[in-house]
This record gives sequence, C-alpha cells and structure tokens, in this order.
Amino acid sequence: MTEERPMDAEEFVRRVRQTIADEELDDMYRQLATVDRTTIPASAPQRWRQALALYDSLTAEQQETLFYLLREERIYTLASLFGMLDGVHQLAGRFEHFELAYVGRRIDESRFTREKVILSGDLQDYLFGQEQDAQDGQS
Repeated sequence: MTEERPMDAEEFVRRVRQTIADEELDDMYRQLATVDRTTIPASAPQRWRQALALYDSLTAEQQETLFYLLREERIYTLASLFGMLDGVHQLAGRFEHFELAYVGRRIDESRFTREKVILSGDLQDYLFGQEQDAQDGQS
C-alpha cells in the first residue's frame, strides 16, 4: 500500500458538500418518493405524517422546488459553519478563534503520521467556488 495523499481543504469541502448537500438529500428524496404510505407505523411522529401529506399534495415541479430550497439551506448552513471555522464569522456573543485540523494520516496499514494539518482558512471560499462551478456546469 502506498502512502495516502494528505487531504487538503478543497477536498474536505468537496466531500462534506457531496455528503450533506447531495447524498443525504438524495436519500431523503428517495425515502419520500418510495415510502409505502399504507404501512407507516402508529408510532411514527405526527410531523412525519404531516410532511408526507404535504409532499404528496405538491406537483412534481413544486416537489423539485422544495428540494432545491432544502439543498440551498444546507449550503447556507455549511457556509455559515465554514465561515466560523475560517474566522470570517463569530458565534453570537463569543470571540474565540476556531480552526479545523486533523492530526495524523495513514502511511500504510500499520503506521500513521503525527503531523497537524490545518484545513480552515478558506473553507467558505472553496464551498462557494464549488457551488459556482456546479451551477456553471448546469448552464
């Protein structure tokens, strides 16, 4: 096994964005589209039943718009979090400096490095750049 390439900030953002804004949202879409409404257990939360009824009442175009809005909300949430880690935004009433780092990475199956790699600094910029690139690719 060869030594793994260290994860950089841009790759970290790409992977987080893919997981939270794309894969998890796709899972939610599939669940809403395929859940058998006749077998929902009585123990299911009332809000879940209401969400299903709302979703079912929407046209296909409205459902698409709903998921567009949900994805945008996830991107804005990530941008806010990344901004805090980058030092661009502060938590309300707090003035601590945060950073995102990892310590160590695998060299081979039994050895790890102990180097500290700081990822924060440009996370928010990478996120916005990747979103812009994705939008440009859809044009």
